[in-house]
Amino acid sequence: MAKTDQLKKLPFEGKVAVLAGATDGIGYAIADRLAHDGAKVMISSRKQVNVDKAVESLQKQHGTESVSGIICHVGKDEDRKRLIKESIKQFGRIDILVDNAGVNPSYGKCLKTTEEQWARSIFEINVSAAALLVQEAYPYLKKNGYGKMKTALKQILDSVWIKVSGLPILR
Repeated sequence: MAKTDQLKKLPFEGKVAVLAGATDGIGYAIADRLAHDGAKVMISSRKQVNVDKAVESLQKQHGTESVSGIICHVGKDEDRKRLIKESIKQFGRIDILVDNAGVNPSYGKCLKTTEEQWARSIFEINVSAAALLVQEAYPYLKKNGYGKMKTALKQILDSVWIKVSGLPILR
């Protein structure tokens, strides 16, 4: 790394990001990039083994002070509350919220998805739980000057660059 690169301020230095559904795939890549760009990250997922594995990997790359993790099933009120409270306890603030948690209980064609699958799983987790997680985090986001809320995808597109082979994927 060139000296000029080392002297540049990282874009998320001093920021704290809380991520749901971040132990693999896109969520993990977002957490990795945020940590790479200076943010402290609190990752979460439904299974402790997944959280432990992802935290260990991210800490090896970004340091133990920059990464933490906790179990959070976004469909459970107590888990959402614990995710936000633990993030504040460990890092003192929340600047970025990424809700990447979601379900798709129906395999195959969307038109074959039953009403129960839509209501119980898809709407409850992908829509309602996301809104409730935002409600939990909003007072902390607002306190830090992030009072305007956006959809999760818009937030990701506006604030995170994930690079593969040097090309921006998300902006």
